[in-house]
Amino acid sequence: MTVVTLGAGVGLTAVPASAAPKKVTKKWSTFAGMKELKAVHAGGRYTRSGKKIVIRGRITDKARNGWTPGVQFLVYNNGKWTATDPIGIFREPGRTPIDGQATVPSWNKPEGKFKTLRGTHLKVRELAISTKKKQPIVGAWKKVF
Repeated sequence: MTVVTLGAGVGLTAVPASAAPKKVTKKWSTFAGMKELKAVHAGGRYTRSGKKIVIRGRITDKARNGWTPGVQFLVYNNGKWTATDPIGIFREPGRTPIDGQATVPSWNKPEGKFKTLRGTHLKVRELAISTKKKQPIVGAWKKVF
């Protein structure tokens, strides 16, 4: 199993200690609303410092139901919303969706690093990819901050 994700580069600039942005760490989670997404459980923590956002989390598939679980983020930066590539459970090579009880990340950490983004607002949504058609269905966006 492989976590498929792309990271965004972040530049750092020197700022006086008194002007340094406040660092905030809070929880995020998705919610199951659609029938195909009932077995998807995703959540974790994010850390914000100015516009830098580091998202950590895990995705769990609780059932063998013909769907692979995933999560996607939407970030607002410089006047526009941009969606990330979906993060999910795939078999390499070829990114074949895997169905069944599994958890991303598959390494031995309680929460794996998903993304580093830049922005002022963040949303998240669950998604499920059909293991037969490889077509996704998506849930509603949920505001994180």
